[in-house]
Amino acid sequence: MNKIIPLLSTCTLIAAAGCSQQNVPGPGPAIKGPVVTAYSLKWVDIKQGDGAPAEQGATLTVHYIGWLDDGTQFTSSYEKNDPLTFEYGAGKVKPGWDAGGLDGMRVGSKRRIIIPPQLAYGHKGRAPIIPPDSRLTFDVELIKVEPPAAPAPAEPAAATTDSAQPSQTPAPDAVKDKK
Repeated sequence: MNKIIPLLSTCTLIAAAGCSQQNVPGPGPAIKGPVVTAYSLKWVDIKQGDGAPAEQGATLTVHYIGWLDDGTQFTSSYEKNDPLTFEYGAGKVKPGWDAGGLDGMRVGSKRRIIIPPQLAYGHKGRAPIIPPDSRLTFDVELIKVEPPAAPAPAEPAAATTDSAQPSQTPAPDAVKDKK
């Protein structure tokens, strides 16, 4: 009995955290086991890569396909043969991508990301293609990672010589005889 209670508690915590097995929307067969984050950003890895990892500040190159919940495809870099290159975490892509949707991916990985409206186009949508309050689903393939640029080295301090430093002893004419 003592072993069952911790197991039940663990299962309850996992379910409360949104980590239960769910079907992930999108074309093709359902994929089990998404990761769920704040704002209900979800993702599941379709294929694990073994190349360089994506990290905040790195320049990433990705291919992607985007769908609405009804299955309507609204974008594809594959069709245009034009992968997207951007600095990860710099606010140049949808907040759902920058808010951790690409964390942990490695070059060669494919991931399905389900972005809630508040991390996509929100109440305004993007007429005429994306209706207001739309959840977006992207399949993203990480093609290339360029690590963040190393910070520039600090300028060396100007060299000083003993003659350039002020003297600590008073000048001879400043010394007075005390009698």
